Amino acid sequence: MASFFLKLFFSLIYTERVNNIKNRIINFAYSTWLNKRLCTKSVRCMKGVVVSNNVSVGEGTTLKENVVIFCQGGYKEARISLGKECWIGDLTFVSCINHISIGDNFTTGRFCLITDNSHGEFSKKHLDIHPMRRPLISKGPIKIGSNVWLGEGVTICGGVNIGDGVVVAANSVVTHDVPNYCMVAGSPARIVKQLT
Repeated sequence: MASFFLKLFFSLIYTERVNNIKNRIINFAYSTWLNKRLCTKSVRCMKGVVVSNNVSVGEGTTLKENVVIFCQGGYKEARISLGKECWIGDLTFVSCINHISIGDNFTTGRFCLITDNSHGEFSKKHLDIHPMRRPLISKGPIKIGSNVWLGEGVTICGGVNIGDGVVVAANSVVTHDVPNYCMVAGSPARIVKQLT
């Protein structure tokens, strides 16, 4: 009986409005900490965001919940630059051992992966090693232009250049360069529409 009244008491006090206020306070604290660390003023981020060293984030960018932007340790040349007014969706993971450059007004859906590296190569030598012990290799840097939109669940692989104004359909895997003003879809992604 006491547990019933305790649950009733907390349900009356801990309402949706109180929960929203709590989340706003947490997000404000994350944003303040990240802006101080990145020496910026207007980056907005939600709870669970992880940003490593050697990452620059442009003004007005929003990082949604549990976004990870990460330069692997031990790689001196590893760096990530993110432009202004970007919107990075929930649970997006950006991993770098080389260089990832992203232009302004870049937008992603949730669950996107942008990585210039992988655990080993598809060779007998590397496949006989536990995947987590394989050396990280990169096929080259990633360059993404301005005004690019990635749908939900998109993967961008190493060594890829994506032009300005590109739309990548949900769940696509981009393994080759994409010219300006295209829509690509599929795994591997192919051009389905292009403005001339």
